[in-house]
Amino acid sequence: MNNKQIIQLVTKQGGATLTKSLKAQIYNNGYQVALAGSEVILDITSPLFKKVIKLQQKQLLKNEYLGLWLNKDNNKVYIDKSIYLPNKQQAIKLARANKQISIFNWAIQNDIKLK
Repeated sequence: MNNKQIIQLVTKQGGATLTKSLKAQIYNNGYQVALAGSEVILDITSPLFKKVIKLQQKQLLKNEYLGLWLNKDNNKVYIDKSIYLPNKQQAIKLARANKQISIFNWAIQNDIKLK
């Protein structure tokens, strides 16, 4: 997937989870958890978008994904590394350890806010 396709996907769906080869990853169940210290925030039209995607892509380790989320209120894209976990309790534990406020639930295609 090239940068134009990534931007179109994120704009249309509000976000995306990408593999190291920049292919869209979709699960029917389980949870996605962002990892602390990897977040970059950019305007979706930023000329740095392509460079940030490439840099983040190079830094992905085995079993890590590139997560993108569009805040439509300010047109900013949040880009970070994430991990897929099939177990909710493990996902919550990892999210708390990474100071996250929510996890993504693939089954309902929405965030679960952590208390």
